[in-house]
Amino acid sequence: MPVTSQHPQYAEHIEEWEDCQNFFDGEKKVKEAGQRYLPKPEQATSSEYAAYVMRAFFFPAMERTVSGLSGCIDRKAPTYTLTPRTAYLEFDADKNKVSLRQFSKLCLDQCFIKGRYGILVERPQNGGDPYLALYNAEDIINWIENDNGLQLVVLREVYYESQPTDEFVLEKKTRFRVLRLEEGRYIQHLYTSSAVNAEFTMREEIIPTKVGQSLDFIPFVFGNVRSITSRIDKPPLLDLVRKNAEHYRVSADYANALYFTGNPILWVKGVKRPASSGPVIQPNEPTFKLVLGSQRAIYLPNAEASIGMTECSGHGVNPNHDKAEDVKKEMAVLGARLLESQRNGVEAAETVYLRQSGEASTLVNIVLSVSSALRRALEIADTWLGGTGEDIDFTLNMDFIDTQINPQLVSNLADLVSKELISWDTFIYNLMNGELLPPGRTAEEERDLIEAQPPMSNPLAALQNLGVLGNIPGQRDINVKKDEIKAENGD
Repeated sequence: MPVTSQHPQYAEHIEEWEDCQNFFDGEKKVKEAGQRYLPKPEQATSSEYAAYVMRAFFFPAMERTVSGLSGCIDRKAPTYTLTPRTAYLEFDADKNKVSLRQFSKLCLDQCFIKGRYGILVERPQNGGDPYLALYNAEDIINWIENDNGLQLVVLREVYYESQPTDEFVLEKKTRFRVLRLEEGRYIQHLYTSSAVNAEFTMREEIIPTKVGQSLDFIPFVFGNVRSITSRIDKPPLLDLVRKNAEHYRVSADYANALYFTGNPILWVKGVKRPASSGPVIQPNEPTFKLVLGSQRAIYLPNAEASIGMTECSGHGVNPNHDKAEDVKKEMAVLGARLLESQRNGVEAAETVYLRQSGEASTLVNIVLSVSSALRRALEIADTWLGGTGEDIDFTLNMDFIDTQINPQLVSNLADLVSKELISWDTFIYNLMNGELLPPGRTAEEERDLIEAQPPMSNPLAALQNLGVLGNIPGQRDINVKKDEIKAENGD
């Protein structure tokens, strides 16, 4: 079988991934797909269909939703532990100066868009430190797995190469990287094609080693919505994509209706058609020229002639508009919460918290899965450098909702500490959860900072003496007023 053979699960899901990616990429990609998402009206010509597509409205629901959900997770930095051997990955995870946090964001985006990605722990052929290579779902075309783990993975890679005749002209090419275990030894085979032979053939063999010894496993990690196995999960926002496609079709009909009802047609009665002599004349061309405009007068050739505008009332446009708005609300329910208009009235704080907490709970599986995938990849990198991987850890932020602790609660907690009803550690824990302390600050560190600072009986007065409060808008006027009152009282 050729190297381009696809896994049955891959063939089953590839169209879903393409749809999700197209709607994430936006209007250009969706409209270029033509009748895949927008059927051609019956008896419409090619030019009429092109105009129909061009007028259609496209709402970027997928991009906004992915950005919003990913931002909820990335609003706080992930926590991780690296060994001295792998510390360089914190600032350069993929040999392209992409930090580990940025790399995790790329993994999150792929998990939201298609629910599938892969991480290959790779090492330069000429030696050097291992790095992480991210592969999209559509580029992991085949794999074989048994009780002993992964035996084969086929990855598609797209790259650009200068033409032999002109170094400034780049040509887009495709190759396949085959990861396999042969007799318990990990090797790679590169398959490429040529201008003479379009069939992909094996051109190069690579044998990665660990401290001079070949690996006995394939250093590839699958990433999915709920697991890091080879099993494919449904894209988490697939239902949203389908609703987005429905909204696109409805909006195309709506825009088309607006075009026809919003453009009146001029008509003229009582004007003879010109004689069919001389150059070719258009069938509806009048014998005189019409110049339209508020400062122009139109002279008709006889008293029985008349002129007017034909236009539609447009009552049939409203159902399309209402349907488009209904679909937009359904998209909000399916995950695009950022699409909703501002709610009328005021919701109780507990109601907002419960509603947002319910939505945030859907992110937990993705956070756990992406954290596990990155942790496993970092463990492989550590073992490749001679470590055990046991000291490696990586966890994405799971505090999705941006909330700050109530000031009254802070005062109550401080009172409980002074009465020795709760511990100092518990007090600091609540301040950290309320985002009143820097991330990662421990109770011991906070106590040491307090003991190291100079005595400060009145923090506000100290800040005022330093001139900090004077920089706050309106604070200087307040200070001046206080000085005037003190002068009047003889203080």
